[in-house]
Amino acid sequence: MAITTKTIAILAIASGIGFGSLVVLSEIYLSVGFGLLDGRLNGYDVEAVNKYLALLSSKNRQFYIGSFRVLDTTVPPLLATTFAAIIWTLGSTLWRTTVVFPLIYVIADLRENALVGQILQATTLDAETVSSASDMTQLKWLFTVLSFAVVLWLWRQGRTQA
Repeated sequence: MAITTKTIAILAIASGIGFGSLVVLSEIYLSVGFGLLDGRLNGYDVEAVNKYLALLSSKNRQFYIGSFRVLDTTVPPLLATTFAAIIWTLGSTLWRTTVVFPLIYVIADLRENALVGQILQATTLDAETVSSASDMTQLKWLFTVLSFAVVLWLWRQGRTQA
């Protein structure tokens, strides 16, 4: 089944709105001077998580594990689907192998979300959980960037050949 340009456009717009909503909501409710855990490209350790949690109000913590988490569980599969659809549509057989990048991204992101949820609800921090969450955060961002780079490359190649 071919993926139409209209379908890709709808996916891209929905992904952009979803990702933009996550960024705006995180800045308004969850950044508390250090940026939310999910957004830290270089990861975090127990000390950084303790500092972050100390600044996060109870109301904002509930928002993080409630409404924000629902959105943050919906957007990653949508974004991964968008990346994969574009890669599959624009890529040659060799480039289509990079469709694994969005798959790794979404698995890492959803695992990170589950671990951050555990951290936010824990009474004491477990260093192993924090380390695993941090690893997933870094992996998520690495494969987000790789997916986006492939999409841009393929789009640019398509534009120069047209």
